[in-house]
Parts: sequence; structure tokens; C-alpha cells
Amino acid sequence: MKIAVEEWELYNHGHLLIKWFDTELDTIEEIEQYVASIKASEGLNSADMELFIADYEANYLYPQGGLSFDSECLLEAYEVAEQMDSLNDTELKQYKAMINAGYKHKEALQSYEDVEIYEDTSMEELAVSTAELK
Repeated sequence: MKIAVEEWELYNHGHLLIKWFDTELDTIEEIEQYVASIKASEGLNSADMELFIADYEANYLYPQGGLSFDSECLLEAYEVAEQMDSLNDTELKQYKAMINAGYKHKEALQSYEDVEIYEDTSMEELAVSTAELK
């Protein structure tokens, strides 16, 4: 997952970081060091940081998926990325089906195993096969 990280004091002083980080490549500590160096160069207290995610980009999350990060969300973003990376292709399709049906991320992550995916099957074929089972 890619995340755009901001810091409240910088943001309130009109300084936008406009830097994207990749949860697979950048550690939380590296992000904090980067932000601290920017704050120090602006003459702000680099030890006091209130990071937040301004935006995120991930192929498995859709806007209707409604990830809502708290103000201390950096750790949560890394946890979500780790959870999603642990899903195989079938599980990811099940998860996406739930997101497309309007479920929120946490609900979809808890229940994706209940979804059956019928790829390359028309509704007619599905109805016939279901009727044959009865």
C-alpha cells in the first residue's frame, strides 16, 4: 500500500510534505526520521510529531471500502497492508467481492471466506447448476 503521510504542525504551518511512502519498502521509523528532518529544517520541534495519513492507494481497497484511519493511523496502515499481503489470489477476490457489495474493510476481512466466487459462469449456468443440486 502506498500512503501519503502528513504531520499536523507542518500542515498547520502551510507546509505540505507531498511525499508518498510504500509500506513494503519504507518503515515507520524511516518515515518518522524523514518528517523529523523536515520539521527541524523548518525550525519546528522535531521530537513532537502527530502524523496522519492524508491519502492512500492500494489495488485491494476501493473508496467505498471506507478505510477510516484514526489520527494515529500509521501503525494501522501497516497492519492493513500486512493483512492484505497475507491473502492469496482467491481470498483477495472474495474480499474484493465483499467490498464491492458495500462491506467495510474490517467486516470484509473477517468474513471473506463465506463468499463463493463463480468465475466464467453466467447467471443462467449458475441457476441451472443450483437447481440440479436440489
